[in-house]
Amino acid sequence: MDSTTATAELGWTVYPVSGTSDNSDQSEYNSTSVRSQTNTVVTRGLKPGSIYVFQVRARTVAGFGRFSGKMYFQTMTEEEYNTSIQEKLPLIIGSAVAGLVFLIAVVVLIIVCNRRRGFDRAESEYTDKLQHYTSGHRMKIYIDPFTYEDPNEAVREFAKEIDISCVKIEQVIGAGEFGEVCSGNLKLPGKREMFVAIKTLKSGYTEKQRRDFLSEASIMGQFDHPNVIHLEGVVTKSSPVMIITEFMENGSLDSFLRVSRAAGI
Repeated sequence: MDSTTATAELGWTVYPVSGTSDNSDQSEYNSTSVRSQTNTVVTRGLKPGSIYVFQVRARTVAGFGRFSGKMYFQTMTEEEYNTSIQEKLPLIIGSAVAGLVFLIAVVVLIIVCNRRRGFDRAESEYTDKLQHYTSGHRMKIYIDPFTYEDPNEAVREFAKEIDISCVKIEQVIGAGEFGEVCSGNLKLPGKREMFVAIKTLKSGYTEKQRRDFLSEASIMGQFDHPNVIHLEGVVTKSSPVMIITEFMENGSLDSFLRVSRAAGI
């Protein structure tokens, strides 16, 4: 049983019994009957601080059963009710705050998980492409051009397309894996003419050879360091396909090292 100042809640357990009874008398004076379709009932309009007696009986198709034993019950006074509320108030507030904190934590967790999932998805798309190299105290991102499905995309991103009319080949100075290496001049609009090295792709190349040849330009185009050869641009829309770089007056590094080693330097 539970109560406030003006209500009482009564619950009971129904047990199967054998036999019936027609005893329907209520011996209590000034009694009130309340019917319920369930095994609980709430009575309202009671007087604060008063004692009430409850009896329960069942009604079936066979009629009324016996009354249960008397149950004495006293409603709270106004003072007792207010004290009870004050005692429960910290628990109610604490429960509300805990529920709010839990709800905020769940929302934050969902947001973090969604953002993390988005970052992981974006990172997974570029994980195979990203490598790093340092230039002094600066960290730069290096993207492997071989991870592009279309090698032309990497060339367009990291190398500048030069019109073939701006390039003048002077002489052949060597040969590489893909074709001849020449020296010549580059005259871009609005800039002074400069001496450059020109790598050409030999005719009759395969698509793989073209991809490998241009990947060199895609790699060099990502570096900007005084100790790394500078890429001026590429010629891909005319024949022959060219990679144009600054001219190394002292030759290649491997040749320099071989000469130095032979000279005992």
